[in-house]
Amino acid sequence: MISFSYHHFDEIHSTNRWLREHAAELREGAVCQADRQKAGKGRAGNKWLSATGNLYCSLLLKPKDLKLQKTGLLSFIASLAIVNTIKAFQPGLEDKLALKWPNDVLLSGRKISGILLEAETNGPHQHNLDYVIVGMGINLNHCPDLETATALIDHCPELEQIDIQDFLKKLMAHFHDLYEGFVAKGFDAYRDLWMERAFQKGQIIRIRRSDDDIFHARFIDLGLDGGLIVEHDNGAREIIHSAEIFF
Repeated sequence: MISFSYHHFDEIHSTNRWLREHAAELREGAVCQADRQKAGKGRAGNKWLSATGNLYCSLLLKPKDLKLQKTGLLSFIASLAIVNTIKAFQPGLEDKLALKWPNDVLLSGRKISGILLEAETNGPHQHNLDYVIVGMGINLNHCPDLETATALIDHCPELEQIDIQDFLKKLMAHFHDLYEGFVAKGFDAYRDLWMERAFQKGQIIRIRRSDDDIFHARFIDLGLDGGLIVEHDNGAREIIHSAEIFF
């Protein structure tokens, strides 16, 4: 069972980086939170804007039996925890929450949260995990001025401001329950829950593996390893493990 310890800062480079620098001396369950990040990152090195008013946090995990190739599944667990927290916080948003592969949470079709995983391995073949850091950024009280982004406060007209610390504690409670189940039962128990909220399931999506490898295919399913299962025009199916997708 995880026991959380909280480390709060007004401003640091990034919450992921702080945990990475102190991972050796910290126990599993350490949570680093900052009011502002000077160099917050999203997936693929994208910059995550980190002005005061939103939740920027990272969680240190030291799973004993999780192999490196299974690390990415934790992004699905984290996204489900974020969904469960928002649902509990504002039940009327239940039907407006969706999950975009592999690590974004959408509210009314716009991004409200992103997740960044970083793992450190050990052992002669670098297959065993030393630790995993689960970084989460959630737009609570504001968001970038983009049509693709939203903030939770915009969907809570009765509130003037969302209490960030209260949201964080609720988020960790939901993550704890899902993580314990994931460790005990594996990803099979949660794959269907993720698919129930999969954004644009069954639709044609644009997939970019690199600047020279961009194509369209139909989003069919999620593999038990977290891979995106797509179907090409000729009926052939493929499992995508690393790419950006667009709708």
